[in-house]
Amino acid sequence: MIYGADENGGWTEPEVWEKVNSVSWDYVGIDKVQAACDSAKQNPREENAFRQLCLNQWVKQAVRWMPMDKWDACSFTVNEEELEGMGFIVVPFSQGFKDMSPPTKELTKLTLEQKLVRGGHPVLRWMAPLL
Repeated sequence: MIYGADENGGWTEPEVWEKVNSVSWDYVGIDKVQAACDSAKQNPREENAFRQLCLNQWVKQAVRWMPMDKWDACSFTVNEEELEGMGFIVVPFSQGFKDMSPPTKELTKLTLEQKLVRGGHPVLRWMAPLL
């Protein structure tokens, strides 16, 4: 039998750890699991490793770069009319393959032809591998 925490279970709760790891406390003390959890709460890159190795959970990515609760907290509705009233030009643009593929191909082409002038901007360099 394989024990694992529920996908939506509280991964930071000692009760969940106990349910999943009841036999392994002889080998790994709860203090070590608590320390690993505390570290994972502070560093999103460690969260998935903790969830996989300590809670036997399937995760969606090898390394998490952003805590999703923080990302979800930024979800808000944008009033497009208000932005237009402030002088911004608002153009709807979906981010699916059909809309994103042509500009991505154009950026790749300009880069390979060395026609993209970026002035050594560090953020553009950071984003380049995503093309």
